[in-house]
Formats: sequence, structure tokens, C-alpha cells
Amino acid sequence: LTTADMFNLDNEKVEGIVAEEGGMSSHAAILARSMGIPTVSGIRDLPRLLRDGDVVVLDATEGELSTTPSEAELAEATSASQRWKQSRSADAAPAEEAKHALRDGTPVHLLGSCGSAGEADLVRTFGMEGIGVFRTELQFLADQKRPTEDALVASYRQVLAAQGDRPLSFRLLDVMAATLDVDRHQERNPAMGRRGVRGLLANQEVLRMQLRAILRAAHGHEQVAVLVPFVTSLSDLQRVKAAMVEERVGLMKAKVACADDVQIAPIVEVPAAAMSLGALLNEADFAVVAIDDLQAHLLAADRDNADVRAYHEMVHPAVFEILARMAKDAERRQRPLL
Repeated sequence: LTTADMFNLDNEKVEGIVAEEGGMSSHAAILARSMGIPTVSGIRDLPRLLRDGDVVVLDATEGELSTTPSEAELAEATSASQRWKQSRSADAAPAEEAKHALRDGTPVHLLGSCGSAGEADLVRTFGMEGIGVFRTELQFLADQKRPTEDALVASYRQVLAAQGDRPLSFRLLDVMAATLDVDRHQERNPAMGRRGVRGLLANQEVLRMQLRAILRAAHGHEQVAVLVPFVTSLSDLQRVKAAMVEERVGLMKAKVACADDVQIAPIVEVPAAAMSLGALLNEADFAVVAIDDLQAHLLAADRDNADVRAYHEMVHPAVFEILARMAKDAERRQRPLL
């Protein structure tokens, strides 16, 4: 199961996903859960366990698949499924924004992670305070051709309008280089190749089109930010920041309405970025920690490999140590760390 597969699913017709390969912290599994699709992975010998037409009960909360459910189990699972779908309905009344805190009273801000307009609507339904990460890959992966700038502007405006005055951060395209047609050769290890900002910097046309679309869509909105994925050096962030300034100047010269101020932040998912966070924050308004990717790179444990799932089910002392170091760096520079 790949991320591209998820973007091509018709959410209304998929009741659940069971996969032999891939960990529950993989991108595809996270995306499936965000779409409200119960998902369990890492179940071996599925072709032997199941046949077309079998009735099963999938409990993604417990990570269990019942291949021979009783009538009582079926009735209970059906009722639970209906309650869950109703709670996630876009027609449900928006919940009031609540103040969240840890047990010791430390305030916590809860922001959504979304990849479509439908998911963004659920942020308000669940009473969250905004969107911390809006993944922008959908329009690039779902269609057979690259979207136009105007299509991106329309999509981003729809999401911004639904959020009102809540904060919203757009993550720039985070895909492998081959998806952007950077080159024709297949990288041996694309996950550590020209993905994220590396692929965007190698394809300035896509980078600048996306920056222009965000700037145009953000006109009249406050608390809009651009997140730069897979940053490993200060140069990565500086080059994207310079491109955004240049595109804003170009839009202003062309008398195209655009945002006066859009914040920029690196996504910290590589140990090199974590170790140099202080320098990055000198150029950024804040930083976002992708704890799942950071842990994967720090512990050399592939998120899509069920055999090393245990490394993602516990927090290694090294992860705590690097998080504590980043928190101190952010505090010294008086920059938020999300």
C-alpha cells in the first residue's frame, strides 16, 4: 500500500484496509487513518486467511482482524462503525474550541494534519485550533497531469475559507524526484534521495508555482505559513525563502493580489536539521518536528517495515535527548517549536 494508492481511493467505498506489508507509522497508514479508514498492517499470509466475499471484523484501535466473527461480534462492530462515521460526518455540528492541557496544567495547542478539503472540515468539527500541517500532494498525485497554478489557488482558497481566522500551514510538495519529472532514472533509495525540498530545488518551476499559489490564496488571511519538508541544511531553507520573496515581488509588479506576509518554517525530520536547529531558526519564524520521520532516521528503522515496528512503538532515550536539545534551542531564540 503506497501513498499514491491512498490518494486514488474513493473514501466512501472503502470500509477498511488490511495489508501484509508496511508499519502503522508508514505514510500510507497515517493517511488512511486521517481519511477515517480503519487500517491494520503487518498481518502475514493474508491470501491464506481470506477469500473474496468473506465477512470480517476489523478493529483498527486494537490492531485486530477477526476472520470468523460471531453474530454478536458483527452486531457490536456494526454499531461501533455507525457511531464512528456519524462522529466524523462533515455535517456534524462544529465542536467548540476547548482549552487543552497536560495533567500538570501545561497548556497544549491541538492542530490538525490534513491532506484535503474534506479533512480540513473535520478540524472544525472536532474543535481543533487550526491546521498545523496541510499536505499538498493530493492534486499532484491524484490526477494524471500536473495541476495548473489557478487550480492550486482555488483549492488552497477553499481550505483557507473553511478555517476562517485559524492558523494554517501549507507543507510544500513532499514527493520523490521521479514524481516531479526531475529526471528519468530511478533512484536506488528515493526515501533518502531527492525528495522534499531537494526535488523542489531541482525543479524550480514546480516550487515557484506552488509558492505563487499559496501567496495568492493567502491574500486577506493572517496566520498562514509555508512548511519546507526534508530540510537538512540552512541553505535549503534560505533558497526557498529567497524564492518566496522573489515570487511575491513578481506578483506585486504584475498587480496580482497576494499576501503581505507568509511565515516560513522548516520541518525537522532529519537528525542533521535537529542538530542545527538554532541556525535554522535564525532564518525561520518557527519549526515543526516530524517526530515519526525523525525517529525513523535517528534509529535507522524503516516506517514501512513491519519487522522493525517495535522501534516506533517506544520512544528511545536518544529521541528524548534530541527533542530536549531542540526545545532549548527554540527557547533561546524565542521561536515556537511545534
